[in-house]
Amino acid sequence: MFEAKYGAEMVENVFLDHLKADSEESRRQKTKAEMDMAWSTEDDNILLQNFLEKIEVLEPLFDGRYTRKDIRYRQKYLGIIRPRMFKYKKARLLKMSFSLKTNQKLILKIDVLEGGNRDIDFCIGETKRIGKSFKFPTRFTRIKPNLELEYTAKFTGKHWFNFSNLFSLWTTKPVSVKFHLETGRTLGVEFEI
Repeated sequence: MFEAKYGAEMVENVFLDHLKADSEESRRQKTKAEMDMAWSTEDDNILLQNFLEKIEVLEPLFDGRYTRKDIRYRQKYLGIIRPRMFKYKKARLLKMSFSLKTNQKLILKIDVLEGGNRDIDFCIGETKRIGKSFKFPTRFTRIKPNLELEYTAKFTGKHWFNFSNLFSLWTTKPVSVKFHLETGRTLGVEFEI
C-alpha cells in the first residue's frame, strides 16, 4: 500500500530510519541525554556531600527518582570517586584505597594540619599485615607539612595510599587529603593518626 503511494525507495528509507531510531545505541544516547537533563544542581550537591556513602545509602536520598545505575552513571559523569579507608589506631596508620582504571589520573593534596613537626610518613602500594606489624611495598616519604601528587594508574583495580605516624610516640596529627580525578570534582577527607 505504501509502496504504491510513495515508491519502493521511500518505503526502504522509512524502514531504515525506524531501525536506526529503535537501535540500542540510539536508545542509550537518548537515555544519557535525558539523564543529564533530569539531574538538578541540588541532586548533584547531594552526591557531592555524601560521596563517602555507599550506593545503598544514596538511593533513598532521591525518593525513587533514580536507580542505582542512574546514580553510578552520574557519579562517573561528575568524576566523583569514593575512597575506602582503613584506620589502625594502635598502629597510627591509615590505608586509603581508590578504584582506578588504567591510565586514569588521580591528583592528591596532603596537608598535615598540626601536631609535632607537622610531619607524617606516606607511601603508595598494597600493605600486608603480619601479626601486629605491617609490611610496606615501598619506602616511606616524609611529608612535612604538605605534598601535592599526580598519580597515574598502571592497572585497573584498587590503588593503596598509606599514611603513617608510627615514628611519633605521643603526638597524634590531623591530616587533610583533597583529591580529584583529572576531569572530576575536588573532594576531601580529614582524619587523625
